[in-house]
Amino acid sequence: MISFASRAGSAIQAFAEASSDLLIQPTLRLGVTGLARSGKTVFTTALIHHLVETHALPAFAPAHEGRLRRARLVPQPDDDIPRFPYEDHFAALTEQRLWPRSTDRISQFRLAIEYERKGGWRSGPGTLMLDVVDYPGEWLLDLALIDQSYAEWAAATIAGTRRTGRAAIAAPWLAVLKDLDPSGPLDEVVAERASIAFTAYLTALRAGPESVATTPPGRFLMPGDLAGSP
Repeated sequence: MISFASRAGSAIQAFAEASSDLLIQPTLRLGVTGLARSGKTVFTTALIHHLVETHALPAFAPAHEGRLRRARLVPQPDDDIPRFPYEDHFAALTEQRLWPRSTDRISQFRLAIEYERKGGWRSGPGTLMLDVVDYPGEWLLDLALIDQSYAEWAAATIAGTRRTGRAAIAAPWLAVLKDLDPSGPLDEVVAERASIAFTAYLTALRAGPESVATTPPGRFLMPGDLAGSP
């Protein structure tokens, strides 16, 4: 009986401690996404810097009301996701005077934000775990492909090369397509050559006056961990 009561008491205590942790340290998960060169890396770096350095943030209610105590970077929770390289980006902006490199894969950071509660039935200090995920916006463009078959997408993409100003840009890729036999046996070397030519076409569009948003898939421009895969 004593052993059973002891185990039951330990279980209740463990449950209470876990529940207390959830109440005392809630977690908020946010995603930051946008097309390349839209400024999401600069925004994310500035967000971390201003919170960690406790700069004036008049539009942020806890800071404006004097309830923000401090924020600090802590180990991010997902071991299989790279850490957002805040220190490298901050050094690039402040020391090298260079824009940070574009987001080409998912990364994440966690901030522990310590604050004073407004009051009510629970008052006093609290901690919010803020997880922010930096996500390439080009990958979101590919969601539009879900409702298309491959044949529909291919026909629309090739038709797009006939738009004004695209003929010269598309010529190298179209030349590669002419030498392909769709009914022939699979040849990974030939397929890779076509993939490289198509990627060059998209890259040229992106560098021109048009937005690459008009020509997915964005994964060709930002393959991330799929770089070099068949």
